[in-house]
Amino acid sequence: MEDDILESLTVSKEVKIYYKGKVVLDSKIAKVLEEVERKGSLLAACKSQGLSYSGVWKRISEIEDTLGRKILIAQRGGTGGGWTALTDFGRKLLIKYYELTEEHHHRAGDFLIYGGHDPLFEEHVKGKGGIKAYWVGSLGGLSYLMMGQADMAGVGLFDPSSGRCTLPFIERFWLSDDVVVVRGYQREVGFVYRKGAEVKSMAEVLEKGLRFVNRIRGSGTRLLVDRLLREATLLKGESCDAPWLKLKGYDQEVKTHIGVAKKVARGDADVGISLRYVAEAYGLGFTPITWEVFDFVIAKRSFRKPFVQKFIRFLSDNLLESPKLGYRRLKETGSIIYP
Repeated sequence: MEDDILESLTVSKEVKIYYKGKVVLDSKIAKVLEEVERKGSLLAACKSQGLSYSGVWKRISEIEDTLGRKILIAQRGGTGGGWTALTDFGRKLLIKYYELTEEHHHRAGDFLIYGGHDPLFEEHVKGKGGIKAYWVGSLGGLSYLMMGQADMAGVGLFDPSSGRCTLPFIERFWLSDDVVVVRGYQREVGFVYRKGAEVKSMAEVLEKGLRFVNRIRGSGTRLLVDRLLREATLLKGESCDAPWLKLKGYDQEVKTHIGVAKKVARGDADVGISLRYVAEAYGLGFTPITWEVFDFVIAKRSFRKPFVQKFIRFLSDNLLESPKLGYRRLKETGSIIYP
């Protein structure tokens, strides 16, 4: 337990940007603006950050007065409902903030990876000089690419409406002109639990009141959890307006697949959703749900960097040279699939 606490500690330096001697953006407001881009709602963005809506709105008005430019545009109510969005200037301001933050925090030449967690990918980048990896979830990785803060994102995202992975999300994050997508590999996802306590479905998790350990918001696994919850509640003929309220431990979040396995192995949770590869490593039971594709989205400005070119060769020639339980290559592994 103490080791997990120590491993989870982070350090940060607050970055503020000024205009004519006045603070116009800090990390809290920058995060709110980022969430507005994702959620289309200032209220939802404030709630996600635990901040007062009225306080944030007042602060944004002060920033707009200082700059003499609007950074948010809002529509209240109406037939289509209310919404909030960043103006073009607001988006440019946010990108500039992250650019200055990156310059402040990182050495020149650092290669920055933000995205979904994968054990094989983590093993590959661990200990490499100048490579910094942050496991913020697949959607989080695309957000950092959109803001110009990431060089690469590992992404395990599936769009049920189109039946496609990764590519439908590129346009949604306004990345169509800014990234290259390299096909990764497949990995087997399923329920993990202590051996002898088999779990076969989300419906069973709900019926038995099992303690669940979840992945962070923005991860592909979290989206899968939410989809399975909706399906399980619909099958029972119940309302699926807020199915997560029915899942014990829904708010118990960890950043990585390994974090899920540790919680279950220690008995802090009865079940979670993770990878077969991780379940095997921690001696846990595993019930398969699906095979998902884990791709790599790379900023065009970073595509020619040495790490990227070496990594693509690694994907093409050496990845899974030795069989790995719960992983498999695809015909396109290591190939550019977009644009």
